Amino acid sequence: GFAILRVMQDAALKARYIRAVRESHREYKKHGARSSRKLRPLHQWVAEEIVRALGAGYETESLRKDSGREKIIAGKYYDKRVDVSISKKGGKPLAVISIKFVDSNFKQNANNYFELLMGETANIRRAGVRVGHLMVLPAEIPYKNKAGETLYIEKIRDADLQKYVKLSGDANHPHRPDAIGIGIVSMHKNLSQIRPADLRKTNLSRNVKSALAGKLSVPSFFRQMKRITRTKA
Repeated sequence: GFAILRVMQDAALKARYIRAVRESHREYKKHGARSSRKLRPLHQWVAEEIVRALGAGYETESLRKDSGREKIIAGKYYDKRVDVSISKKGGKPLAVISIKFVDSNFKQNANNYFELLMGETANIRRAGVRVGHLMVLPAEIPYKNKAGETLYIEKIRDADLQKYVKLSGDANHPHRPDAIGIGIVSMHKNLSQIRPADLRKTNLSRNVKSALAGKLSVPSFFRQMKRITRTKA
């Protein structure tokens, strides 16, 4: 029935998601962290996935593998270049999606990422545009020096993710994205082995694991974006 169909749809979405992560990581390894080429495959996939969810009559603007660009929208306080903008064809932006794919040095920047997310969200939501945030995190992340050499491996801890779980359940304040998605992946030197991480093998708490498998999961993120974008339209 419906439950079986949803499971099949979620499995297909996850397969497309992992292909995009592999391709983005391949571009990162080939062109380096400073090149925008590492962003293009993942941003294009998110843009295509949201159109797949919404159906005919909607369009997106984002970086793409062959071309594309990020749209600049008017926020409440300042203009903002966004990763993916979503609109009715020929219309004004209804929603935007910010995308974060962390390849290295997560912990030293973790609080900055979170604080920037809240500020950028408030700026856009106060202008009447819905906001989604999708983050891809390896379960084990290399810490690199300025020369690009890996010094050690950082493991994702509960404290790294609890703040996002709390934010997702906060009241409807402007600093909270309308939808948050977090995909934890297992990374290997062999790109074909990049896959969703087995959360059972992590030391994350039960409530964080439950959130990652449920309301913060990648399939749930797109269902939420579909709902809030159509509601805004």
